[in-house]
Amino acid sequence: MGYTMQRGNVGAFQDKIGHGNSLYLKARDFEQARRIRPIIWLYKGQPCDILTYLEGWHVEKQKDAKGKITEAERPVRFETDQPIPEGYNWKMSSYKGGKEQPQTPKPCIAMLVWDYTTKSLKVPSFTQAAVTQQISGMLSPTDKDGNPNELFVEDLTQVDFIIQKNDDKNYTITTQAPKGGTAIPKDCLAALADFEWSWDAFMACVRIEDADEKLTYADVVDIITSGPGDVPEQPVKPKKEQAKQENKTVDKKVDETETDATFNYNKNWKTVKTPKGKILGEQNVDDLIGFKDALEERGKTENNPLYDAVLSGIQDMTNPQGDDAEF
Repeated sequence: MGYTMQRGNVGAFQDKIGHGNSLYLKARDFEQARRIRPIIWLYKGQPCDILTYLEGWHVEKQKDAKGKITEAERPVRFETDQPIPEGYNWKMSSYKGGKEQPQTPKPCIAMLVWDYTTKSLKVPSFTQAAVTQQISGMLSPTDKDGNPNELFVEDLTQVDFIIQKNDDKNYTITTQAPKGGTAIPKDCLAALADFEWSWDAFMACVRIEDADEKLTYADVVDIITSGPGDVPEQPVKPKKEQAKQENKTVDKKVDETETDATFNYNKNWKTVKTPKGKILGEQNVDDLIGFKDALEERGKTENNPLYDAVLSGIQDMTNPQGDDAEF
């Protein structure tokens, strides 16, 4: 034959047939061993390398265009410590011919990752106990008895996961040093340049295309590397001298901290951490004012739980009558 068939880009076609274009990865996508690298993002204004939550499927009755009643399933997601409200019509299912039972919300994990197979950003999620139990063992520095956990990984974005589905109940999960070192691969950075994502929208079961607020990777890096946690430390002073100095400055700082900003008071502000891991309750009033100024300068005030917590702390620390007054 003296000519070559023009069939388009067969290689690209085969890649798409084999792996699909969906942003989301499911269990079936791991039937062959797959290597992924978690990417840091933000959830509720805080750094997030993996998201843990509960997920169930609610069945709703609705009318189609012809007035016929049909059933539609939609996911519902909850925080793991959130009570499940009543009133949901959970999807019924049976396992291998057993009795049908309602599928109440199950523990799930999800990650934003760089997928080495498709060289693209993906969001895998798992409900399978074989996966959630293995990864859950990496999330806490101590075990249930308070002993050090040798499997603990402080930052999952610093490792590659290799996940393979062996059968419905068995998965092999290993972690390795990332290919090419801990720096994010160049092709991943290129993909992140025009990528938008929101874990908050994901938890609200809102399609990312319809989300009101989405973050870019530049937003994430800006908050993590230039956030209030980078405000210079105050010079270390003896505790008595520091206490005296803080007592003297409280009255002076009251006027400086007054703001017209509206915020939601958070009585648990002392436990809130900055993106750099600083606990607000361990800071003095000058530190909190520095955090406040940094957030305001960068326009990170609206619907920001960290900003609310900072202002709550300033209010308590400059109000001797407050429940949490320290002076």
